[in-house]
Amino acid sequence: MVKVLDLKPTQFAVGMLEVDEKIVAVKKLSKKKLKKYVEDTPVPVVRAPNGQLYIVDHHHFLVVCYHIGIKKVYVDIIKDFKGKKITYRKFWDQMDRGGRTYLYCQFGNGPHREFYLPRDIRGLADDPYR
Repeated sequence: MVKVLDLKPTQFAVGMLEVDEKIVAVKKLSKKKLKKYVEDTPVPVVRAPNGQLYIVDHHHFLVVCYHIGIKKVYVDIIKDFKGKKITYRKFWDQMDRGGRTYLYCQFGNGPHREFYLPRDIRGLADDPYR
């Protein structure tokens, strides 16, 4: 299990309407069902050469977890670059070519450079069209 706030986003925004709907639904779950929901929803991540974990999907799920107080989630490392001798630029080029980033902001502008991505899911903006 990994702390929710240790995972790095690969997009700039989520749809908060969807997040709000999921929060309502998840709050209705019993503790047992909530535990199963978290266990059954591993977050796909890519491990960077420096060991940092980047979220490839389930950004909305992580925002929901954060808002209801879930501090740790399961991850599924779908690509591991840890210890590989590639440059920062090559890593992000591979992330982009692999379709593992969405570098457009909530206003549809972009693509922006990856170093502008939020530090964690708390920095994701609201995109009502997502």
